[in-house]
Amino acid sequence: MSITISVKLLEIHAEKLVEGDLVKVQMQTQLNAPSGPVERRSPTMSVIPFAFSVNFVPASGTLTFHGQIVLSGGQEDLDKISKDLDDKKPYLPALQVALNHSIATSILVCRELGLPFPLGIPQLNQRNDEEKQEPQQLPSAMTM
Repeated sequence: MSITISVKLLEIHAEKLVEGDLVKVQMQTQLNAPSGPVERRSPTMSVIPFAFSVNFVPASGTLTFHGQIVLSGGQEDLDKISKDLDDKKPYLPALQVALNHSIATSILVCRELGLPFPLGIPQLNQRNDEEKQEPQQLPSAMTM
């Protein structure tokens, strides 16, 4: 399976809600993909919409990104990925690329706003059917 994955951000919203230096701030990150219908632009290209957010506790800032994960590859490979997405099975390589890109961008935006930025890139793991009933408690959550 040879799939090319790229990420395109369409909207960036960032806001610092308090003035001054922030200490003892916790961050919650969340990646939602697909955040809308998956679009098949051609037999060799699919687009998966996604949303990424960072919330600070206590409420001192917020970041929200909306974008697209663009998959290019063979028609059979994209058909399988589309079927898996319809069955609520995530395509983890695409989600990992979107998460990495979003965290890297959030570091730059947080730096400009004077907010603490997320360090480390969480890894997405495939969950078993039994685990799907209970949400994972990770610093970064993936929602289907």
